Amino acid sequence: MGDVIAYREGLICLSGANSGWIAKCLRAGDLDGAQRHAGMLAEAFDSCAYLALASRPDDAAIAAEMQGIARRLGMGLAAVHPIYCLTPAEETRLRFWPAIRLNCALKAVPAGRTPEWRQSTHPDLLAGADGVAARYTLSPSARRER
Repeated sequence: MGDVIAYREGLICLSGANSGWIAKCLRAGDLDGAQRHAGMLAEAFDSCAYLALASRPDDAAIAAEMQGIARRLGMGLAAVHPIYCLTPAEETRLRFWPAIRLNCALKAVPAGRTPEWRQSTHPDLLAGADGVAARYTLSPSARRER
């Protein structure tokens, strides 16, 4: 973690969502372990650390525990794939994560690379995703390369 901390400026940290260490600890009943892993991320990345949640009905208990951990540690929450929208007009935000994954501009995300529009039951997760998106900007040199 020391190397990551040394070069963390400009980085955004998203936990491993439903398949990460925090969720694995929670599934094993190890709340202390989950809190410890989240605490390391919070300490290393401060306000740039988010607990990522992929909201699925079968993981409702895990999502609730992760939300509690985020509140206790003052961390942000962010929805991750599949990303949900409150309205069809918000569908444009669905291009954000594929653009990161594909390392391309938002308008260059190919058709079919975004999840279909869905109604969210966790609007706080959408707000967290918006917070992450607001922090994400390409450097001037990266923009020139496009």
